[in-house]
Amino acid sequence: MHATRIARSATRSMRIIALPLTPPSKPINGKAPEHLTYYHFITPPQNTNKSSWSKWAIAKASDLWAGMGKAPEGTWKRKAFLYGERLVDRLDFEELALKSLDPSLGPRLSNIVHPSGKEKTAPVPLPRQTM
Repeated sequence: MHATRIARSATRSMRIIALPLTPPSKPINGKAPEHLTYYHFITPPQNTNKSSWSKWAIAKASDLWAGMGKAPEGTWKRKAFLYGERLVDRLDFEELALKSLDPSLGPRLSNIVHPSGKEKTAPVPLPRQTM
């Protein structure tokens, strides 16, 4: 039953296939050799039959934000849009790229099972509050 659950979750995740095109070679002048590798990314098809509230809310917020950017100059909508864009410009591009990843494609931490057969839960350290 455990293998079935893993197989079911594997069909929903993104897969990366790496195919080495050149055989491994010896290091040259102490430097690691460069390998020629072909990478193929497989993402699961979008399930259009299922619509969730979160996807609807994200689409609605995106449309609202785009509409605020098209507002005439001098209006409160345009000013709020420009202020928000300045805030986003201060973020690193790596942080913005994480926003576009779908968490359902990644591994689930709840599927990690300890070798003893019990699910392993890791304690989360909380910062101390100073008064």
